[in-house]
Amino acid sequence: MAVKPLDWQGCKTAFIDDGFLRQIVVAGTTLADWQRYTRFLRRTEAVLRLVVDGKEQALPPRLDEGLFLPAHNSVLIIGLADIELICTLSSRDTLRIDLHPGDIRNDNDLRLVFRIMSTLGRRLRKPVVLVHEKDKNRLFSLCPWRRAQHAAG
Repeated sequence: MAVKPLDWQGCKTAFIDDGFLRQIVVAGTTLADWQRYTRFLRRTEAVLRLVVDGKEQALPPRLDEGLFLPAHNSVLIIGLADIELICTLSSRDTLRIDLHPGDIRNDNDLRLVFRIMSTLGRRLRKPVVLVHEKDKNRLFSLCPWRRAQHAAG
């Protein structure tokens, strides 16, 4: 697999707005991983909103298993700069963050995406991938112990 430069010019085709989201995915997560991630987010400039069954609620100090039950539609909305990330709490086993590709427009936005991926990988000590919503093709991957890689397409 060829590796492309991780700058806007080398990566912008991964963010062409084709009507599908891009998803940052960490598999094999636990409730403790979710706690670690939300605890970290609270210490940043991110604007956090929890929406459960269509109603905004205060983000509790600790997430509980009930937020992940299929009976609830729970979403954590993360506002960073001009980018809104949607984290659906449908399974504690997979941390999945949706982002709109049209929100990623330049090197600064791209660096923010990579910083999110890098932080997740380091905090959770797990590999992180960015995939296309439709076909789940891996666009980028990052292991906490390696640099991010762009999957040549």
